[in-house]
Amino acid sequence: MGIQKLEHVGVVVNSIDESAAFYGKVLGMELKASKTLHSHGT
Repeated sequence: MGIQKLEHVGVVVNSIDESAAFYGKVLGMELKASKTLHSHGT
């Protein structure tokens, strides 16, 4: 039986590259696209 529900917790990170590397190394996930979702005025 496959995954029925996947819980996700969002966290604030300083570097999308470090975050993507973590998810890739630890969870085997791959970043498909990178966009700035929140600019926070910068």
